[in-house]
Amino acid sequence: MTRHVPAPFLFVDVEASSLHEGGFPIEVAWVTQDGVSESHLVRPQEGWAEWCTQAARLHGLTLTMLHAHGKAAQDVAHRFVQVARGRRVVSDATAFDGTWLSMLCDTAGLAAPPLLPVQLAYAEAVGPLLDHSASRSVQARMALQIVNHHEADEDACNRVRHRALYDAWSLFRIWSAIAGVPASPDPPA
Repeated sequence: MTRHVPAPFLFVDVEASSLHEGGFPIEVAWVTQDGVSESHLVRPQEGWAEWCTQAARLHGLTLTMLHAHGKAAQDVAHRFVQVARGRRVVSDATAFDGTWLSMLCDTAGLAAPPLLPVQLAYAEAVGPLLDHSASRSVQARMALQIVNHHEADEDACNRVRHRALYDAWSLFRIWSAIAGVPASPDPPA
């Protein structure tokens, strides 16, 4: 009998122009399960107009920066779908990121891959660490403690927040710490 090996994870994060209706993707980043990362600024498309100055203060991106350094949404969408193929795409904000990834992929006539909660990756990583002779409720508490511990460690590092690459890297680092896979503190430059 052949053992089923699940597809590897792709940790993704999206920064947007606004959390309000009409917000659009402005930065997309991902990290593969083996630590290869990419980040792309997205040039706003015609009709993408909702801009929130409060959100801009958080991520530090401006429309001028996006127009000067952003890539065409279609190009970013094609690259994202290419990298996501054969991987399970996970996010810590599936509702928001899923909406923005769908919007991004729509510009290229592509279907966005399904987006799963990052807790799936964490749960798979923590599984081998659990006492499988314990009850399910004890295992669940143990798993939650392990994940909470690694999330707290990551939060304590005071890394850059609200930039897509650093946020995706943070998800990857938490997974790596749980899984016992070495990972550098910061994404490669």
